[in-house]
This record gives sequence, structure tokens and C-alpha cells, in this order.
Amino acid sequence: DIDDLASWAEHDAAAEVEVWKKALERGETGALPDRWRRGYREACLACMEALATTSAVRDGILHRDLHPEQIFIGGGQVGFVDLDEVAVGEAELDLGNLTAHLELADLQEHGESRSAPLLAEAFLNSYATKRSFTADRLAAYRASSLLRLASLARLGGRDRSVLPWDSLAEGLVRRAIDGLR
Repeated sequence: DIDDLASWAEHDAAAEVEVWKKALERGETGALPDRWRRGYREACLACMEALATTSAVRDGILHRDLHPEQIFIGGGQVGFVDLDEVAVGEAELDLGNLTAHLELADLQEHGESRSAPLLAEAFLNSYATKRSFTADRLAAYRASSLLRLASLARLGGRDRSVLPWDSLAEGLVRRAIDGLR
């Protein structure tokens, strides 16, 4: 029942840390280029720390896997697909994941940031006209998403990216670290 959010599954920072543990293990067991493992681990721990020390407001419905391929726009309407992980939680999780995927798409398509920063800014500015979000939480969740993406070697295949896997992973890790500063 959409009117009874108390009955919905909840996804909070503690649940996100559990997701993180799996990504951290992937990064340490071979998916990441060797030269990025230490920085990846340090960035993962920094994300967990940021999630533990910044304020949270769990007041919204989350997609939990929000990225451009999950959003359909047409006829003045916006729709979402793949709702199997929907939960109640912090909007910053979805916002961070979406903006991280915009950055990933730029790196895969162009090998550098081009439209992602402008698209993310426009989206977040529009979102802020309807609902508020916390910038430091958003930064932590964005970095979290970038690092999780960096642990997925399948994203760097020739059919998916102009960058070889190690360069794509390096770019994602670097952006995550920069976003936590």
C-alpha cells in the first residue's frame, strides 16, 4: 500500500554498508586493476565513514537501482521500470546512483566527462524545487555508487566502453575520491 510507508522495506546507511561489503570484496579479489586496490579500499572506508557521520532523513520511496535505463519519459510523463528493490529510505541514495551512472555513461562513451556534470546539475536543481536533499549525504552515496561501478569489470568491455577496463575503473575511483574531499 503506497499510503502506508511504514509497511515497506527500509534501506538505510546500515543496509548500504552491507551492500558495500560485497563491493569491497569484489574490488579486493581481482575485479579492479592492482594499482587501484588500495585507493579503492580507502575510498570505500571513507564512504562508509561519511554515511555513518552525516545526517540522514529517510522519508521517501527509493528505486534503489536508479539509472538512465530505468527511466522512461514520454508524453509529458515520467515512468520507472525494474521496481523489484523499491524501499523507503534517503533520496540521496537514488540521486547519487543516478548521477554516478551519468558519469559512467560519459566515460564509457567519450572517455571523459562531457555532459554528465551539466545533466546532473540540471536534474538536481530541478529535484530541489520539489524536495530537499543533503549535499554531504548525496556526495557519499554518489561516491559509493561510483566505487561499486568501478568493481564491475563487465562495464569495461569493448562493446560497452571506449576506455579499456583499467582506465574506466581508474576514472571511476578517482571521481569517487575527489567527490569525498
